[in-house]
Amino acid sequence: MQPIPFELTLDELREISTLYPNIEKNSHVGHWAVYIVRKYYLSLDSNATFTNGKNGADIEVNYLGKTESFEIKGTNDKGLGWGKLKVSSLPCYNALVNGMKIIRVSNIGNPNVTLHFLEYNKDFTLEVEARWTIKPVIKAKAGRPKTHIKLIL
Repeated sequence: MQPIPFELTLDELREISTLYPNIEKNSHVGHWAVYIVRKYYLSLDSNATFTNGKNGADIEVNYLGKTESFEIKGTNDKGLGWGKLKVSSLPCYNALVNGMKIIRVSNIGNPNVTLHFLEYNKDFTLEVEARWTIKPVIKAKAGRPKTHIKLIL
């Protein structure tokens, strides 16, 4: 694992806080993480470019003459927050087991964050968890409830 400390400027902190003020909301934390990863790569190469990831990746980064794809996960915890770290899609799973790295950005909401570059079978493994999606009861014509249950693996 390669933890890399990174500091946002006050202007950057103001900008991202204005766009995504609720760091208790998962989607806002995710946007913060992507923003921070972009700033990090621009600090390495001012000509870095970014595109939406393909085949399970969140982002593709072109920098210093190379291209890499990453899954980006953010947390407002100071540490890695292993218990909250989940992968939800099969394409992402496949990309990770085939070498794509996760960038875990911790301490979201603060100017001093840490980027953790995580590799499958070196820093983490993946375990299947069954999940249930909840659907509303739909009344059947005969007055008996019709239920929908879907198992996600």
